[in-house]
Amino acid sequence: MPTRPILSVESVSARGITSIDFSVHAGQCVGLIGCNGSGKTSVLHAVSGLLPLDKGCVFYGQSKISDLSHKERAAYRFLVMQDHSIYHELTVKEYLMLASFFDQSWFQQFSGKIKNDLLEQFELDTFLNRSCASLSLGEKQRTMLCQAFVSKRSLVLLDEPTNALDVRQTRRFGHFLNADRRENNTAIVLVSHDMHFVQNVCDVVLVLDRGVMIACGTPQEILAMPLVQNTLEIWVTSDSSN
Repeated sequence: MPTRPILSVESVSARGITSIDFSVHAGQCVGLIGCNGSGKTSVLHAVSGLLPLDKGCVFYGQSKISDLSHKERAAYRFLVMQDHSIYHELTVKEYLMLASFFDQSWFQQFSGKIKNDLLEQFELDTFLNRSCASLSLGEKQRTMLCQAFVSKRSLVLLDEPTNALDVRQTRRFGHFLNADRRENNTAIVLVSHDMHFVQNVCDVVLVLDRGVMIACGTPQEILAMPLVQNTLEIWVTSDSSN
């Protein structure tokens, strides 16, 4: 019997988007690309429950999102938005602890001598006692991304996750994302304008134009479509170093 997708989006229409259909299985990464204003972030907000639906349904596993409480939704998915909204009055450690509301075990191992793979991955192991207000944009982005994976949710939604990251950090995050999907079966939906990053981490890419999905396929299939090239005006060359 086929496994139910982690996320199912069925004929969803909401403010700025029309008749969106796709699904994401455990361990799969789906990318949303398109020009500015094409509806990518609106799709993420509709999927997360932040944007009311006019038509259609969103399912988390077998549960319709409209039947779930805010707490149940939050326990299932984690959304990282692109506005660097972070609680400046908290330390980095306190901010990360907000994500562990449903699972305190991650922070029970904390001591001054214990190294944690996630903190090292996002280069935050020496930042724990720093105020979030003192962080640069890149440091805030890494803190927000780390919080998403501290949470151990089944579904992680990422809006422009490589914003403010340098080239080295972007590659490092791409490697981490692929490893996390293999090891933890996390389902990922991300929005990005970085086509090299999309090629490296996404199994499936959806192309949006003025709120409508105009194409769907693997990154290689998408980049070969004249319609997509004309719509996005993108030219991607191979990068052998990735």
